[in-house]
Amino acid sequence: MILSSISLVLFAAQARVDLLDGSNAFGKISSVDINAVVLVDSDDNESTYNNDEVLEVIPALSALMRQAEAAAGNLDFMNAANGFAEAAAKAEQPWMQAYAELRNAEVLISWAASESSHYSEAIDMLNSWVANNSDSFWLPRAQMAMASAMAHTGDVDGATSLMSSLSDMAFEKNLARHIELQANVIRCQAFLLGDQAQVAQSRLNSLNDKIGAMVRDNETPAALRTKARELHTTVQILSGQAIQSTDGIQAAQSYWQSLADNSSTSPVVRSAAWLGLAEAAIESGKLRAAQLQLAKIVATMPASPSVTPQALYHLASVSAQLNDAKSSRSASNRLNFTYPNSSWAIKATSEGL
Repeated sequence: MILSSISLVLFAAQARVDLLDGSNAFGKISSVDINAVVLVDSDDNESTYNNDEVLEVIPALSALMRQAEAAAGNLDFMNAANGFAEAAAKAEQPWMQAYAELRNAEVLISWAASESSHYSEAIDMLNSWVANNSDSFWLPRAQMAMASAMAHTGDVDGATSLMSSLSDMAFEKNLARHIELQANVIRCQAFLLGDQAQVAQSRLNSLNDKIGAMVRDNETPAALRTKARELHTTVQILSGQAIQSTDGIQAAQSYWQSLADNSSTSPVVRSAAWLGLAEAAIESGKLRAAQLQLAKIVATMPASPSVTPQALYHLASVSAQLNDAKSSRSASNRLNFTYPNSSWAIKATSEGL
């Protein structure tokens, strides 16, 4: 359906509730908490959506919020953070203040990829947020963000404990099924960051089976299946990284090859598999083969922030080693233009690529 500009403006002025069955509801928020969200339509009719059927709630955004979101989309993290902070201070409803403050913290975490000091700033902000919004719909989202930041600062025990508690809460409160799964995926990411790859690997094997079954189940609601596919993609990539960490790049080669050869593998996972095979080629000194594999990723596969920056970095590095200055410069320029705040862009710059 093609929406008119008037319809788009009207939708932007309303809150949106994304439901697990793939549908959306629009209206004015009457109340929203960890248990349910209540919307009021233009005829003052109320509709209640229990949180076991809700994927996400997006409040009606003020002009300040829209400007901050635009800045965040342009990777202008300073103006985005300032905009969300101002929007929170001027918010008239408590849920709007909570949402703006959460977006502020999330932007700081994105910013921290290039300036790590912002992780601690985000953690402090989220600690305060959780204390003040213990019954918020967005509590799980805030705790996931905090766990990610904690893991990046070395507090792996704190991050994994927080995600274990969130998983338990999701089960106890009968929250939407993806929350428990996502908490456990983030827990595995923390284990990997904390050099506990063997622990991560055993948990990832279980998650791969559980989430894979949800994806294949025709009874899984549409939006939940989409979310499950995203989590399954992450789990498959993390599993390969765990194997590489425990057994080495060469040992992971057969895992990546099996994914690359599987016709049902998603594009993002296939890209990660090709990247793993390229890394194995680099370690074996087969630089030309690695260059061709990496060039195939960046030329033919959909861009992915979890794969493409690393592929561009390796392509720039390998091409430089092969004295292919043109290809190296092209990959480096694309990396710095498209992913300027990624750790791989920073690494490339530090190495003079």
